[in-house]
Amino acid sequence: MRRRFIAVALILGLGLSSGVPTALTATYELSVPGSVDTPTYKVTYQDETHTISAVGKTAPDETLSVSAAAPSDTTYQIYLYDSNRDIQDQKGATGSSTVNFDVSGYEPGSYMLALYKDGEYKDVYPVVVRGYTVTVDSPSQATTDSEITVTVTAEKTTNVEDPYAVKVVLANDDQNVKTTATKTDSQTYQATVSLEKFQTGNARVYAVVQGSDDGIKDGRKELLGISDSSSLSIEEPRTETTTQPTTTTSPSSSKDTSTTETTVTTTASSQNTTTASTIQSTTNTTISQTPTSSGTSMETSTVPGSSETTDSNVITPKESTSTKTTPTTGIPGFELSSGLVALVGSLYLLIRRKQ
Repeated sequence: MRRRFIAVALILGLGLSSGVPTALTATYELSVPGSVDTPTYKVTYQDETHTISAVGKTAPDETLSVSAAAPSDTTYQIYLYDSNRDIQDQKGATGSSTVNFDVSGYEPGSYMLALYKDGEYKDVYPVVVRGYTVTVDSPSQATTDSEITVTVTAEKTTNVEDPYAVKVVLANDDQNVKTTATKTDSQTYQATVSLEKFQTGNARVYAVVQGSDDGIKDGRKELLGISDSSSLSIEEPRTETTTQPTTTTSPSSSKDTSTTETTVTTTASSQNTTTASTIQSTTNTTISQTPTSSGTSMETSTVPGSSETTDSNVITPKESTSTKTTPTTGIPGFELSSGLVALVGSLYLLIRRKQ
């Protein structure tokens, strides 16, 4: 009987203990549609530390819509504080809900939403009531060894002070860089951002306009405007391979197939004339290439008796050799015929005398 009681007590104890973590880990979370993702940072608000990773934005003539996630049937309050941490408005809600704040007439600057339950601030969320419409123009792709140039346009939408500073933020999940932009005209600013600290992957680029007053977070100026994020794809540096053209001549080949050869053919005739012709291939000319310090030189050997070639491909005939005729005394054939005629004549006279 005692053992059964102990077993039942253990089961009840486990059941009760399993219910405690559920109550302790109940989640409360605020969000604002159209928010801008930011580098993650910590903020201490009303002696409690919270993690911030986004900023909401609205305008003085718009309604600020706020979504809250909370356990069902749980009631809580959502407060809207200004940069001096004074309450500007509050809304009650139950469970996961959406509430709206009318910010008409609000001064541009930094504000903070806070979800309050049972004496604790369960979550906080920064919001900018903008005095500037801010846009960025940046590349969509870049390499890790490069820099990008970001152009920021900041246009006043209400009566607000001039910017104390305009900053460009480049961030991903692991790294972020903030760069102060330089004013180029009345509404335009420009910043050059190095990517040397970033690995390959996706990053986001956005810009903020800061005022001269301090914001809610110590050490930060209040925001008078914030742009939407622009995506940036960071890639490995590109390597370019340059191939230099080369000419390869086979040792067994008598010509370079990429070069048109000029060859000379010499034909002997009774008039001792030289005929030059240009053809694609001939057995009378052998072409070989000899590498030199300034390129490839071409040597041409010509069959004896042909004309010579020069570096300018001008054909220069050899000097023709004239045939010299040595004078003789008479023509050998003619003298033989005359002797025969004289002999016949002598025989003829001799015969007539005998008659």
